[in-house]
Amino acid sequence: MNKLMKNYFLKGIVTLILSTIWAMGFAGLVSADNNPSFWAKQSNGELYTNSGNGLGQSIINVAGCNGCGSGGLSSVLTDGITIFGDGLNDPLSALQSAENKIISGGIAWSGTGYVYDVSSIYYYFDGFHTSGPDQVTMAGADPTNNRFDAVVVNESGTISVITGTASANPAFPTIPETQLVIGYVLVEAGTTAPTVLQDLIYDENTGTPTEWTTSTYTTGTGATGSIDFNGTTSCYHGTKCIDLVTNQRLGARFVRGTAIDLQTFAYVQVWYRNNATVLASTKTPSVRFENSSGTPIGNTVPLTTYGISRSVVGTWQVAVIPVSAFGSVTNVKGLRAIMTGGTLASQANWSLDFMLTSGGILPNGAIGPIYLSPSGTLYSSGAATGATAVTDSIFFGTNAGFQATIANSSIFLGKNSGYGASIADNAIFIGESAGYGAVTSDKSIFIGESSGFNAIDAEQSVFLGRLSGSNATNANNSNFIGSGAGYNATNAASSVFLGYQAGYGATDALASIFIGSGAGLNDTTTQAAIAIGYQSGSGGFNQSIALGTGTTNTANNQMMIGSALFPITDIQWQGILTSSDMHNNALAQGNATAQQTRSGTYTPTLTGVTNVTTTTARKCQWMRVGNVVTVSGQMDIDPTGTGTTVVGISLPVASNFGTAYELGGAGHGAAIYADATNNRAELSYVDSIGSNDTMTFTFSYEVL
Repeated sequence: MNKLMKNYFLKGIVTLILSTIWAMGFAGLVSADNNPSFWAKQSNGELYTNSGNGLGQSIINVAGCNGCGSGGLSSVLTDGITIFGDGLNDPLSALQSAENKIISGGIAWSGTGYVYDVSSIYYYFDGFHTSGPDQVTMAGADPTNNRFDAVVVNESGTISVITGTASANPAFPTIPETQLVIGYVLVEAGTTAPTVLQDLIYDENTGTPTEWTTSTYTTGTGATGSIDFNGTTSCYHGTKCIDLVTNQRLGARFVRGTAIDLQTFAYVQVWYRNNATVLASTKTPSVRFENSSGTPIGNTVPLTTYGISRSVVGTWQVAVIPVSAFGSVTNVKGLRAIMTGGTLASQANWSLDFMLTSGGILPNGAIGPIYLSPSGTLYSSGAATGATAVTDSIFFGTNAGFQATIANSSIFLGKNSGYGASIADNAIFIGESAGYGAVTSDKSIFIGESSGFNAIDAEQSVFLGRLSGSNATNANNSNFIGSGAGYNATNAASSVFLGYQAGYGATDALASIFIGSGAGLNDTTTQAAIAIGYQSGSGGFNQSIALGTGTTNTANNQMMIGSALFPITDIQWQGILTSSDMHNNALAQGNATAQQTRSGTYTPTLTGVTNVTTTTARKCQWMRVGNVVTVSGQMDIDPTGTGTTVVGISLPVASNFGTAYELGGAGHGAAIYADATNNRAELSYVDSIGSNDTMTFTFSYEVL
C-alpha cells in the first residue's frame, strides 16, 4: 500500500472510530498498552487523552469545519499527513505517522548569556522517550557573521548543542540521523547574549509597567485555598515567586497595562514546581489568555503537554509553549493560570515563577500544523514567528517571514523566505532565503534561492533566479532575471538585467538594459545604457549601446557593434536606413580607428602656395564612409600672373598623409593630391590668363 493510500485508509479508520465514540459518549477508555487512560471531548472540540504517561496529548481535532456541518471533518492532504480542523476557530492538527520527532517540550532563554533552559522533552525515537530538564550553553559568537546552533537530543536522552557555521547567509547546521532537533538558536555576530523579544508577565510582582498586575479569580462557587504572589520559598528567579494551594475553582490572573499582539512572539515560558506530592493524574496546571475585555480567548493549554512532569516534586520545571498552541489568538491583555480537574475538596500545592512571552528562539524545522490567524494570515508551524503587521499573508516554510514587519497581503514560500523582511507589503518571495532581510520591497516578486537576499529599496521589482538581486540596493522598478542577475548591483533602479550574472556587481546602472550571460558584469558609472551579448558592457559610459560578445563602449552616447575579439563581419538589412543626425553632427569626426558613416558641410581654409594673390572659399560638402572621405566644392582664385598656380585646401576630417597619392581629385584643368608635409589637399593648375578663376573641384582621401 503506497503512502497516499495509507493516509486515506487511516483517515477512514479514524473517522469511523471517532463517529462510534461520539455516538456512545464514551469516557474512561483503556489505552492500547493497557495503561489507565481517560478520553474526553474538550470545549474546543478536541478528543483528548490523559494516558499513563501523564502528558495529556490531544489526539485529533474534530471540531466542525466551515462548510462541512456541525461535527464534520475537514482534511487537507499535505506531505503525506492528513490535516484536520477548520484552520480558523481551531488550528489545523496533523494525524502524524510514527516518525522520529519531538512531541512536546522546548528551549527557553535563561536570561544569562547564551545559556538556554531545556524543558522536559517527550519524543519518539524508535519508541517513546523522555529527557530533561537540562541547561545548555552555546559557543561564543563569531565577531563578523551570525550563525544558527541546534539544541538536540539523541535516543538515549542526551541533550547537546550542534554549533552551526557563521556566515553572511547562515544556514541551520546539518543534523545527523542520531539526533532530533529540540530548537534552534540564532547566535548574533559580536554579541554575548541574544537579542530576545520578551514581555515579562511575572518575576518580582512589581506590576505595571515592568510586569503584568496580579490578582486572583474564581470560576464559580466552591473556590478554596490561597495564592501568595509574594512567596519567597526557594524561588527560581529573583526573590519572589507565586505559591498556590488551590482547588479547581481558584486561579491566578495577570493583566497587562495595554494589549499586545501575541503573534509577535514565539513562545510562552512558565516555570512550575510541585511542592508537596506527585500531582494527581486528574489535575492539570493550565493557562489561557484573555482579551482586552477580560474574556478568555483561544485554547486552554495544559503545562503537562509542554515540559511539566507530574511526578517531579520540589524541583522547578519549565514549560515552553509555542504561541500557536493557544490557537488563533492575536491581541491579548490578560493571562489566567489554574489547576483544572479533580474534586472541589481536593487541593494542589504548586508554585509559579518567571513567566514571560518570548521571541527569537526558532522552533524545530518540521512543517507541522497549518494556522489561520484572525488577521487572515495563513502560516505553517515554524513560520511567521515574531512577524508584525502581516494581515492577509501566507508564510510557508521553516522561518518563512520570521520577524517580518509590514508584510501585509504577501506570500513567502520556502525556508527563510522573507526572514526579517520589512516593508514588504503585497510581495511574493518564493525559494529558500528569497527576500531574506529585504528592506522596502513592496509589490515585488523574488523567485529563486536567495533572490532578493538583503535587497534594499527594491519596490515593484522582479528578481527571478538563484541569487538574482541578492544584496542589490536602490533597484526599484527593476527586472533581474537569471542566476546571479543583479547580484550586488547598486543604484540600478528601472533596469532590466537578463541572463546569467547579467548586471552582476553593476554600480550606478540606472535605467539600463543588460542582456546576455555576464552582460554589464561589474559595470560602473553607467546610466541608461544597453549591453546585449556575452560579457558585453557599457565601459562605464552613459547613454551607450554595446551589441555583441565582448563588446564594450568607449564613449558616452555611443553605439558599438561587435568587438575586436568577436567582430561583426556582416550586417544586412532591407529597406531604407534613416538617420536624423548623420549630417553636420557637432560631435568629433572620428579618426582612423573610429570609422564612421556621416556627412557635412564646411568652409575650408585656403592657403596660397604659388602664384596666388587672394583666394575666396565657399561652403563645401563632404561625406565619409568608413575611412574614405569625399569632398566637393568651389573656390575663387586670383593669381599673381600666368603660370603654375598652387592652392592648399584644409580637410574636413584630419588625416596623416605619407605620400602625395594618398589623396586624389581634379578641378577645372587642375590636379589635386596630398600635401604630406601639411596634411592637406593641394590643387595645382597652369593659369594662362592671369585673372580671376572660379574653380570647381572634387577629391577623395583616406583617413590615416
